[in-house]
Amino acid sequence: MRVLIVGSYQGPWYQEYFGRALRENSCEVIDFPWMSRFCVGDVIKNHHHSRSAWFQNRFIVGPLINKLQSDLLEKISETSPEIILFFAGTHIKARTIKEIKKKYPDKILVSYNNDDPFSPHVDYWLWRHFHRAVGLFDLHFVYRHVNLEDLKKKGIDKAFLLRSYYCPWDDYPVELSAVDREKFESDVVFVGHYERDGRLEALRHLKERGVDIHLHGGGWNKVRREFQRPPMSKLWPVQNVLNEDYRKAICGAKICLNFLSKLNRDTYTRRCFQIPAMKSLLMSEYTQDLASLFKEDEEIVFFRSNDELLEKCRYYLDNPDACKKIALAGYERVFSDGGDIISRGREFLEICSAPHDGQNP
Repeated sequence: MRVLIVGSYQGPWYQEYFGRALRENSCEVIDFPWMSRFCVGDVIKNHHHSRSAWFQNRFIVGPLINKLQSDLLEKISETSPEIILFFAGTHIKARTIKEIKKKYPDKILVSYNNDDPFSPHVDYWLWRHFHRAVGLFDLHFVYRHVNLEDLKKKGIDKAFLLRSYYCPWDDYPVELSAVDREKFESDVVFVGHYERDGRLEALRHLKERGVDIHLHGGGWNKVRREFQRPPMSKLWPVQNVLNEDYRKAICGAKICLNFLSKLNRDTYTRRCFQIPAMKSLLMSEYTQDLASLFKEDEEIVFFRSNDELLEKCRYYLDNPDACKKIALAGYERVFSDGGDIISRGREFLEICSAPHDGQNP
């Protein structure tokens, strides 16, 4: 099976890693990245080649965008993929999808978005081309249940839930050195971006009551003023951690927190698989969806309020054996359930290859 993956390739965890998972499932994978056309840099901070490149990337219009469309058509002609996966295909126009369908009616055109393109808070300029093309794809894969309903309202029934994952080559337990322990060891850690959804207030609730917290992630500069006075000032500066440092931050904590993006209407996140895969205790906001994946107080710990969060943090910090037992059970759950990216890739291929009559459960 030959699969062409079309996407930004802005960070390795999405298109690049999913391509690796498909290769692990005996696929030939062709990459078609577009972000380097507009900017250069890492996943944290990209530097655009020019103000014009920034404008074209931001509003998805202009000669660079038009060249991207023609280059994609040429790539399809050169490589003859059986499946074309538009992995967060925000920069591909509806007219391009129509032309592909007309020229290559035998190709399976698939859309997958890890972000929520139907959220009430969606960026219109970013997602407008996808919305115009939404009915042209042969199959849709979505990250969250609510997007199945969104597609159904648009008359699209060939849609399937494809959950996020942990990556075996990235998300595994590590032992910290003495130097690493000084930097990364903590009672409680949250690694994630800032969002105006109560996560800052939850962290403050813990910090003001004496809980040892480490905080890493992006976007916290938006609320820098909240870190000007003790005890929150002890968390500043908030820096992101990637790759090896991400593993160390998770494995160095006794409790790893998980907050759910309200902008994306998330009921789980990728951390829900990553953290247990590193044999660390996952303490998450409660959702019915997460409760269907993990047994409460056996494989995961939930909190439903800031007071409950504080109470449970104190309990598990005072009971390290219970903490380790749940962490190990969570690890066994994601391993036995096939929560890894290779299993997700296999699921993707099975659905693409088989006859189907609509949404999965």
